Amino acid sequence: MEIVWQDENFKFTNSFTSDIINPTEMFYSTSHLKYAFCVFGCGTLGQIKEEFIMLLSTYQKVIGLFESGNGYRSASELKESKITTVQIKELVNKGIVEHISHGFYWLIDEEKGKPDNYKLIEACMVNPRAVICADSACHYHGLIDKEPEILSIATLKTDRSRMQLNFPVCRHYYSNLAFEQDMETVETPYGKIRVYGVERSVCDCIRFREDIGGEMLELIINNFLERSGNQMDRLLAYADAMRVGKIVRIKLNQIEE
Repeated sequence: MEIVWQDENFKFTNSFTSDIINPTEMFYSTSHLKYAFCVFGCGTLGQIKEEFIMLLSTYQKVIGLFESGNGYRSASELKESKITTVQIKELVNKGIVEHISHGFYWLIDEEKGKPDNYKLIEACMVNPRAVICADSACHYHGLIDKEPEILSIATLKTDRSRMQLNFPVCRHYYSNLAFEQDMETVETPYGKIRVYGVERSVCDCIRFREDIGGEMLELIINNFLERSGNQMDRLLAYADAMRVGKIVRIKLNQIEE
């Protein structure tokens, strides 16, 4: 990193951002952040210069870490790279990174925004045993166009991992019985998405019909029945395995009639 200090007008620049920074201003802007680090309002010019260079060096290091992780980093990864808890908190307070959940962060990029399916990515990142299910899985597979306002997640009954995210989540607890059946793992540049297949997801929507709502359930079943290549036998086999075959058949027959 090259830094050029211009004492006559109290400005300096660097090759990392190609920006001119005025240390007497309150905030320092770059393409990654609207507002960044507070620049010191007291002390000698030399102290301001030294402290700002240290600040800029830390900022460059942080940006590099996040970019090499495609925007996401865990607290443990940041700490391994000698980014302190105080610095992490300051990054969040200044709007440079978003605290997406306990121990996980996202580098805010106002130009590009978050990736598609970021809710699914973040839920599976925060809890590597969680699976996207029911109406959320149906949306992922293109069975419904509108993304559900609440993300449906499946976890084992014994899994008590915290799932506090920046969007609403409905957590469904499963027994070990067929928990991993029809589960798909999708690799993305940002992390893995674990999601149930279409047939199982439709069946789960019928199981969780009180949470899904009658109108949404009818839409999901209609779209499934009209979808070419749907595997009814597979859906019913899963329903029987979960001991809900009777109610699933009733609901399917009601829609077909």
